[in-house]
Amino acid sequence: PFFLASNVLFIVGTCKAERVAYLPSIGACIAIPLLLVQGGKCASKRSATARVAFPSLSWAIAAVVLAAFTTRCMYYADMWRTGVSLWEHAMVTQASRPAWMHANATTHSIGEYGLQLSWANRNAEAQVLLERQIRIT
Repeated sequence: PFFLASNVLFIVGTCKAERVAYLPSIGACIAIPLLLVQGGKCASKRSATARVAFPSLSWAIAAVVLAAFTTRCMYYADMWRTGVSLWEHAMVTQASRPAWMHANATTHSIGEYGLQLSWANRNAEAQVLLERQIRIT
């Protein structure tokens, strides 16, 4: 069930789905180093060149993965700075889902985005969204 909410196969469209991916992530964080250690043991048995090359390759892969996730974290951290940007992103993400996933924003997202807009004194935009939410429900 956690894999389906991980946004790997398709975009789930919820801004809070990461909470269901924490526990499975622990398994991946344990499995990857174990695989690297086992790979290093196998490589060290084969040749002297592999003993030198394998740790360097492991560090290079780790650096690339760290850089990729750091960039992604910074992208999403910027979105969380304001409620307006957070719920605007949620609305865009939900609207961009494939049609078979009911490609519309949820009433919860519409309502939250409308409230955030009203608190930011963008009342005309908030009114349009909140009226839309009322029509849907």
